[in-house]
Amino acid sequence: MKRVIPALLSVLLVSATIAQDAPSPQRGEGGGGPGDRPERRDGPPGPRGEGGGGGPGGPGGRPFRPPMADRMQHVEMLRGHLELVDRYTRLSSNATSAGVAAVISAAEILKARGNDAAIEYFTKMLPDVKDLTVQRAVRLQLADFYKASNQGDKALEQLRSLMSSDAPATPAAKPAQ
Repeated sequence: MKRVIPALLSVLLVSATIAQDAPSPQRGEGGGGPGDRPERRDGPPGPRGEGGGGGPGGPGGRPFRPPMADRMQHVEMLRGHLELVDRYTRLSSNATSAGVAAVISAAEILKARGNDAAIEYFTKMLPDVKDLTVQRAVRLQLADFYKASNQGDKALEQLRSLMSSDAPATPAAKPAQ
């Protein structure tokens, strides 16, 4: 049900945006067909062969941008925002995924403070973490920070802990005989 409402709103918004009528011509632009005004020729905008055109792009030197491009850019921005909301919803609905994402975000923040600050933070945090998957993510980050601070033995200790974890392992496939 949570995904139906954003999807329905997206379809409604996109269809309303695309189904709009084109803006009516303003005063002075004339509403006649092509060729009604001598200064307005048929064909695409841009430099003309007979000295016309008024410079690069559209009138006044502005780059030509079709009106539909602005609308499509707005629709693309809206679509990207809705995808972001959907990803955050899926991420936050699973505690393990949210925990791993928090470890990664904390590591990004702590990089600016230096390796020692990150090592201290994750070392203090590790005993409080109950989820095995999140513990593994913390140990991987610790191993990376130990390696970056030239403490290879401590990095190997974290990796050894990951390899010999008491967590249930996926059994290896038996070879076919």
